[in-house]
Amino acid sequence: MLLHQQRTHRRLSRSWKNKRWNCYREKTRIELLQQDQKMMEERNKRKKALLTKTIAEKSKQTQAESVKLKRIQKDLQTLDNMVSNDICILRGVIEQASWDYNTARKRYEKAESEYVTAKLDLHKKTEIKEQLTEHLCAIIQQNELRKAHKLEELLQQLHLQATEEDQEEEERKREEEEEGRKREEEGRKREEEGGRGGGEE
Repeated sequence: MLLHQQRTHRRLSRSWKNKRWNCYREKTRIELLQQDQKMMEERNKRKKALLTKTIAEKSKQTQAESVKLKRIQKDLQTLDNMVSNDICILRGVIEQASWDYNTARKRYEKAESEYVTAKLDLHKKTEIKEQLTEHLCAIIQQNELRKAHKLEELLQQLHLQATEEDQEEEERKREEEEEGRKREEEGRKREEEGGRGGGEE
């Protein structure tokens, strides 16, 4: 009987110990799970904080880039406006310069045409003047010759023969006069040729 009680007590004692051990093991497993859960929560919390921080930084960076982009666009628009204004002014100046050029060209063409016409007219009138001058000289010379013959006839009719010396003197004077007329005529021709040369230049 006593032996049976002892055995029963040992069985109960072992069973209690097993239950206690199992309870300890269960508690330890729960604690481990809770610990893992806390660690996971902490990791998730840190990841969330990091993600929030990253998003905030990216958002701030994006805003800064957006502001920078707007400023660049504004500067570009300002430059475009300045260039457009300069182009508009320059086009107006070019149009005025083109009008002035066309006006000056027409005046030049008109003046050139008038110059050519005037030059041809001058050349024609110069030739006429030279021809008339030569004709005048020829008339004067012929008249002097006729006068000389007439005087000679008169002298012969009046029997007033000039001495040999007088005749030579008269002949010399005539030659001098003729030579003087030739020099004068050559001088006039040189002056006229010089005038024509200056006009053509």
